[in-house]
Amino acid sequence: MRADHVMWIATSNTIATLPATVVDRCVVVTIGRPSLAEGRRIAEELFAKFLRDRPGITPRLPAGAFELLAHQSPRTMRKSLHFACGFAAGRDSSAISVDDIKAALDIAVTPTEARSKIGFI
Repeated sequence: MRADHVMWIATSNTIATLPATVVDRCVVVTIGRPSLAEGRRIAEELFAKFLRDRPGITPRLPAGAFELLAHQSPRTMRKSLHFACGFAAGRDSSAISVDDIKAALDIAVTPTEARSKIGFI
């Protein structure tokens, strides 16, 4: 079977564990972390999406909350928003506070997430 017309797109957090014969057949594109401004914009978009499914949450975050989230991966941002919402509910509040975000990040950020890169092969 000829497969020279087949194109694959694969993603990997690291190519170090992939066989050299696989990497040799790929074009490796490394994608760096977003800048803080880009991270803030991603956090804002994720929060807007988060709110669509949760109409009872106050539709704004306090000063500094997006800056805390901007340093994280989108996955950690989403997890942190969920956890922060739970912390706010525990205070019987519909508003997420900076302290809620900080507490959420304490449990959402794992050691491997803190240092891993993202990328595409």
